[in-house]
Amino acid sequence: MDHKLIEVTRNEWSADSVRLILTPDSYAQKHLFYIQEIGFFETFQNYYVKRKNLSSFLILQTLRGKGILQYGGKEHSLTAGDVFFIDCRKEHEYHIAGEEPWVFNWIHFDGLSSAEYCDGYMRCNGSPVLRMEINELQDIFTDLLNINAVKRDTNEILSSLKITEMITLLTLYCQASHAKSAPGSDFADRVVRYIDSHIGERITLEGISKHFSMNKYSFHKLFKKCTRTPLNEYIITYRVNRAKELLRSSELSVQEVGEAVGMSNTSHFINLFKDREGITPLRYRHKWN
Repeated sequence: MDHKLIEVTRNEWSADSVRLILTPDSYAQKHLFYIQEIGFFETFQNYYVKRKNLSSFLILQTLRGKGILQYGGKEHSLTAGDVFFIDCRKEHEYHIAGEEPWVFNWIHFDGLSSAEYCDGYMRCNGSPVLRMEINELQDIFTDLLNINAVKRDTNEILSSLKITEMITLLTLYCQASHAKSAPGSDFADRVVRYIDSHIGERITLEGISKHFSMNKYSFHKLFKKCTRTPLNEYIITYRVNRAKELLRSSELSVQEVGEAVGMSNTSHFINLFKDREGITPLRYRHKWN
């Protein structure tokens, strides 16, 4: 497979635009998020970028004007408040749209788990583009530009902290947007409340789907879509978490804890707990008490 960098650009931006090209040291490359380039651009009518195989991740925030992003075989219109987060190893292009200047903040970065964060963002959002409040993200861009305006020993650590803040903000916005728009989110809340109130009982897919007057296959599909977790896995995790709480806060025996979380077979409870936590319920209790 050819991994040669492909880049075609038409660079037209104002004299007020800012561009910092930075070279991280070996420590930053190994242990931190690090900036490759960062800036603020006011671009004009012919501005255009097309790339592939660039080892970098790009977050771009539109402040004014209009732009176009092509990524993953789809075209996305960009207006004020739109932010995109992409993996620049994949083929992409973006350019100005219309006659007015396209004004945006941008950062190329890498390091730590950048690829995993970008993939997780795409899975959550379903699109590289997210709409959010301008000021929150713009403040982080401003801080990053100010930090790196003068060379200091603390620049890379402070920059990594700010990039973490930026990615975290995007992730929170993404999750909040998904929760508001996801079909069946109220359904998932009702199912979780049911599981909580029946955690000491035997909960089956057939029984719980019947309670909600649904076909079991449709129920399972909708629950997994809303929570991104299969029902059985969700219930097991819920039981183990509840068992940990009881082991730390009650005087119940291990057998009684298992029964309280719906696992009356003590051997099965101990083996499942150990598989998830790496230690037996009794050793877990001793660890915390």
